[in-house]
Amino acid sequence: MQKKTKSLKKFVPRGCEVPKWYGLCYESIETNSFVCYPIGLNNLMRLFRFIHFALAYPFPNLRDRFESSAFFKGYLKGKEDTERSYKEMFETEVSKRLKESREKESRARGKGL
Repeated sequence: MQKKTKSLKKFVPRGCEVPKWYGLCYESIETNSFVCYPIGLNNLMRLFRFIHFALAYPFPNLRDRFESSAFFKGYLKGKEDTERSYKEMFETEVSKRLKESREKESRARGKGL
């Protein structure tokens, strides 16, 4: 017969009460519950988990941040240039059509007199 090992880790489903003297450590996506450890140990486990993920998936370095910000600035500048050119094109097109319609109205008035 196999012995059942005791663990300090407890899974608390969503909406249930946290056991006495236990604190939340992190959320388990696989079981859709929260993982709890005794108070004090939960902060230590949270720190270990943070260090593990910080080493496994490092933050983007400074060069990547500068490249992405430069890309975003270029994207915004291109967007502004495009909007400006469309605005200019629209204004010239509208003014041209207004001029044509006014000429037609003046010719129609001239013929009507």
